[in-house]
Amino acid sequence: MMAKFCSANPIVGLPPLLIGVLFISLCACQPAPEQAAPPLKTCRDCHAAALRAQDDSHQFDCQVCHRGVVLASSSDAAHQGLVAWPAAPDRFGEYCGGCHEKESSAARKSRHFTLASYEKFRAGYGGQAVADMAALPICQQPRNVAELADDLVRRRCLRCHLAYQGEAYPATRHGLGCAACHFERLRDGGQSHRFIARPSDGHCLACHYGNRVGGDYYGLFQHDLPPEYKTPFMRREAPYGIESHQLIPDIHQERGLFCIDCHRGGELMATAVGEKGKEEKASCAACHDAELLVHRRPAGVSKNGDAFIFTARDGAIHPLPTLAHADHQRYGKTVACQACHAQWSFDDQGQHFIRVDADDLDAWRPLSRQGVAELDQMMESVIVAEKDPGPPAMSDPFTGEKRPGVWLLAYGQRRWEHIRLERVGELVTVVRPLNDIFLSWLDVEGVARFDNRPLAGENILFAPYTPHTTGAVGMFRQERLRRIQLLERDQR
Repeated sequence: MMAKFCSANPIVGLPPLLIGVLFISLCACQPAPEQAAPPLKTCRDCHAAALRAQDDSHQFDCQVCHRGVVLASSSDAAHQGLVAWPAAPDRFGEYCGGCHEKESSAARKSRHFTLASYEKFRAGYGGQAVADMAALPICQQPRNVAELADDLVRRRCLRCHLAYQGEAYPATRHGLGCAACHFERLRDGGQSHRFIARPSDGHCLACHYGNRVGGDYYGLFQHDLPPEYKTPFMRREAPYGIESHQLIPDIHQERGLFCIDCHRGGELMATAVGEKGKEEKASCAACHDAELLVHRRPAGVSKNGDAFIFTARDGAIHPLPTLAHADHQRYGKTVACQACHAQWSFDDQGQHFIRVDADDLDAWRPLSRQGVAELDQMMESVIVAEKDPGPPAMSDPFTGEKRPGVWLLAYGQRRWEHIRLERVGELVTVVRPLNDIFLSWLDVEGVARFDNRPLAGENILFAPYTPHTTGAVGMFRQERLRRIQLLERDQR
């Protein structure tokens, strides 16, 4: 009878629960199926939108400029050895210079890549010359006014230069080095990956905004900094951080000329050298003096019958008026063109740079708008949101490192209506109060380590410059010249 219930299968007769446990155990012992390796991707698989508008002259592999890995399964793997900004000042000689050797070699000596305009300022405070911008001393706790001035130059003055991407405002962001001028700008203020040979005015204004030559070409005069000068109820953020008065633009801008129609690549890149071995620069007489045009004509100027015409970079043709008024014969080489033709001028008097280390930014409410994005955000956080951002700190645009203290700027007054004239050598020319600069430093205890230190050295108070506010001569030109004649008579 027992044999009837026996089976050759040992599982038969086991409890169901035990059978389930045994089945799961056996399945766990089976080797797992092999997982497919992640697919390999190229740069274009992830950056298709940015590379869609790539120009015809740079249709080569991304690794030629950016290095990195051609095929990779992740962004970390693809970015091994990546060079994010090959056109940056410390790299463009190696990466851009391979194809553009002449331009990159000359550009390194141009104003865009040197400290030429700052060395007199630094010397005025006792600073020693340095090789380039990156070699500027880092002075976290300045021991003297020279080190304080270097901290100002590094953390405040050089924020629009080509080693930094510019302030985070709609119209002021730009690439580094060569890319600042030669990356195409988009309507929203961003940049594509399309290289262009000729920068637009938007490229120029990304750095030359505020009360500097460039903004005036478009009739822009920056508001004063205290909140009561701010435009109320603005629907959008000011494109350059601080709102501007809209004054009369330069007549050349109204006629449709762009910055590079006068300031061509040879001047900007320091590749054009004149007869005396100096850089060639744009001048009024070069296009409007008929006697000069007979012997030498700038690029774009040609003869049309008995007259001259100028062909702009966009192909538009403009008739060139030449010097015909009797005053040109009367004053000859003794009066600069803009002494009569400037419609208005920058006259910002008393530039006070104040480093504040004390944790009491609310006391500086009148200076809540600074034209430096991180300072504007910090001041808004303190004054509007009533938050405590901690001890004041401001970044170094070269390293990205934040260091103690913030640099605030205040003006004595800002005016445009009075055009100042002075005699510089034999020439009566327009001047502006460029060097009436004063430095102060309040430490963490609010103690003034340095108070209102003026600029000294070879820096003259009123510096000659050329307002880009050209227009027809008005009835008050003689009054302008009479003022300087009376002033010189009184000084004698």
